[in-house]
Formats: sequence, C-alpha cells, structure tokens
Amino acid sequence: MTTFTCFGVLPLELRVQIWKEALSTPAVLAVTLTRTLEYVTSTYTSKLSFNMAYIGPKPYLAGLSCKEARRMLEQSCGSPIRGLRGPEANPKSTPGLCWVDFDSTVIYLGPDKDAETYMLVIGDGDFDAAVESLRNAGFRDAPWSYYSVVDPQSLEDEEMKGMHQDGGLQYRNLDENSMRFQFPLESKVKIRAVLLRSSYTHLSLLDTPDHRFAKTGNIYYPDKDLLVESFAKTAVREPSMNMWTGDLEAWAISYAYGWLEINDTALDSISDEAAKAWFNERILRDKGGLDRTTVTKRVGKKYNTSGEVNMS
Repeated sequence: MTTFTCFGVLPLELRVQIWKEALSTPAVLAVTLTRTLEYVTSTYTSKLSFNMAYIGPKPYLAGLSCKEARRMLEQSCGSPIRGLRGPEANPKSTPGLCWVDFDSTVIYLGPDKDAETYMLVIGDGDFDAAVESLRNAGFRDAPWSYYSVVDPQSLEDEEMKGMHQDGGLQYRNLDENSMRFQFPLESKVKIRAVLLRSSYTHLSLLDTPDHRFAKTGNIYYPDKDLLVESFAKTAVREPSMNMWTGDLEAWAISYAYGWLEINDTALDSISDEAAKAWFNERILRDKGGLDRTTVTKRVGKKYNTSGEVNMS
C-alpha cells in the first residue's frame, strides 16, 4: 500500500468492496497447448504442456498484495489451477499455480499452432465454391501439411525440413480433407484459414437443429457438446493413433471436459457407438471417473515414423 498509506484504516466493509471490484475486473486468459518434439533414432518423443498468459489486466495480482487480499482472492477464485506453465503459472506463490475467476474471465483454449488458425467447416456441396471464393479474395494456397504453420521448404535447416515432413505424415487424413490458406499479403495477418469438409468433421447444419449453434453473421458456432461429438467421431475414424488424434483428444478431454466441464452424459444420446465408447473410455466413466482438476496433466507420447503410438 505504498500509494495509499491510509488504506488500512478504512472500514472493513469498504476495503472488502474495493478488493471485490479489483479482483472481478473482466480479463482474458489465453491457455495454449505446446508440443515439445524430439527426434532420437527414428523415434519422436512428444510431450504436451499447458501455458497460460493473461491478455490485458491481471486481476489476481491485487489478491497477492496482502493477507487480507489473499483471503478475498481465495473466496473469488476458489482453488488455484495447478501443474501449469507460463507467465501466470508462477505468481508470488507455489510454482505451477494460476488464479482464475471463471465468472469474470474469458478463456481462449487451443494449441499454439491453432491459436494462429481459423478452422471453418464447409458443406461438401459448397466446398469447391468456398475455396474459389477465398482465392478470389486474395487468400494464398498453403498446400503443405496442417502440422507446419509455415512452408517447410522455406526452412534452411535440412534436419528441420525432414522433421516437418515426418510430422506432416501424422496429419495426412486431415490434410486430404481440408484446404489451407494464408491471408492476403496486404492484410499483414499471420493467421491461417483452414477449410474442412463437413463429411470429415461430422458437423452439418442440414442434420443438426439450429439451437445447437450460435450464429454470428454467416458463421455458425456449435455448442460444446456438439463440438466434442465431432472430435470423437473424427478421432475414431482415423486409421491409427497419431499426433492429430492426440490433438482431438486434447480438445475433447483436456479442454471441453476438463475446462468447460461438459457432462459425462454429453454423448449418451448419439447413435455412433464407437464415438460414444471413445469418449467414455477417456473420461474413465466406468472406472470411477476422471479427475477434472488433473485432466490437463498430459502424459508424454512416443511416435515412430510408422505412425504407431506407445505411451511412455
């Protein structure tokens, strides 16, 4: 309290109100998934970790200023999130803790590469027309794999080129069912646009009630249960477990189930038994359930060049 030395003599009710307003400031928290990939004797060792960073105001800092504020912080945020990395994961407390008031914080969830990607599902009958519309608007084809944010051929290191080529094999099925674009040069936007066929994602406006979508302009956003259904149906139809199925699992389980807290019964009413079983197995539904507070602690995976996966 170096800027207001009389704060401590204010009535308790007033101090409490000040803390509440400071801690409830609207904020945006970006939670991104980072993959660390190492190449050793023809085997890739891949580990996933979550990184957190507030964009703009950081309300939790007010709660770390004194014991009284800390008590108010604990009341507004409950228990801190544990086991995370990033600038918000190590405030003036135990390393790996992050304080978030979910009532006043907007959270962005996504892997690092997906934080720079717009993924749009297009009806199969409209897909070719959508591709031409983007090209006519100045969007540039990005024919390399979804795995690589930039064109691997632009890299000077031959070993890195090989790594990107091998990584792209993990996304072959996705690449065959999508078109990837860079924004027009004059826009100076360094974000990709990826068009996906609706038959591949199992998302269709024609087969789904309107109330399952939120609409902004001409873009429809599926609700969280419908999104998880899409992830599950897509994952079970992949020819093998790979990095792409790992991404789908992270989105469905770590994000939607662990963070957005969708219900265990979210997919009970669907007719796709394989997708339903995939989801239930991953939330350990018949084995006591998955602890949502630790679901984001992802184990490492080892990928070899054949696309097979062994859990480490």
